[in-house]
Amino acid sequence: MRKIVSLILVALLSFVIWATIGSLAENIKISADVRDFVNKATFIEEKSTTRIKYYEIKSDKPLDLPSYQTRGSMTYPGSPGDIICAKTAAVEIPILYEGITFYVGGHAALCGFPYESDEITFNTGSTLEITGFGSDITANIKNSYTFFNGYYDEFMVYRVDTSLENRFQAFINSLSYYGQSYNYSFIFNQKTKKYCSNLVDMAYRDVDVILNPDGLATTVLDIMASPRVYLVYYSRLDDDGIRYNYALV
Repeated sequence: MRKIVSLILVALLSFVIWATIGSLAENIKISADVRDFVNKATFIEEKSTTRIKYYEIKSDKPLDLPSYQTRGSMTYPGSPGDIICAKTAAVEIPILYEGITFYVGGHAALCGFPYESDEITFNTGSTLEITGFGSDITANIKNSYTFFNGYYDEFMVYRVDTSLENRFQAFINSLSYYGQSYNYSFIFNQKTKKYCSNLVDMAYRDVDVILNPDGLATTVLDIMASPRVYLVYYSRLDDDGIRYNYALV
């Protein structure tokens, strides 16, 4: 019996060490990508106000879609198929907040394009996502600007390095998850339940794009650090309430 207990403890300790090293590597890569992105930016004075500052980063290659969408006077981060991610956890409980942020990340959502059916109305700037909190325990549609600007001091938009057709198809695939319940088991993927990063991951797996090659549960950090994505938009709120937006153009 003692041997079995010892083996279990060794296995658990090995898993914790493996997870810690992996998460540390992902956090370092994500921070480095953001730092490099911001360092290449040019301030756009004519678009900026006292409360919102805009910066642009010149892309090394022509973009097939812009890094943000506009509707009226509003600017929405991301284009169809892009993934909006928040690195920090939504919970505000000490220790738990730090642990989730370090090992898992915060939240992920998939950008879409105008689409309407009997059940779904998608507008420019809408995202499909699921949070598992409050009333958002099923996959539903949100306004990306209102949600991410309102809830997160910092968020990123990633574009999957694949064809435009695949990115559009991934969004179409994700619509089949609309209304599904939140998967609180995380480790065990389920056909009829999703968690936020799992929803994004499965939408792209259906077009043979693997965002998380380790085959385990897909965390937000897995997506942000994936070699299949690159940063196209970054936003942060400073201590004075001024938001800084950086867009690839």
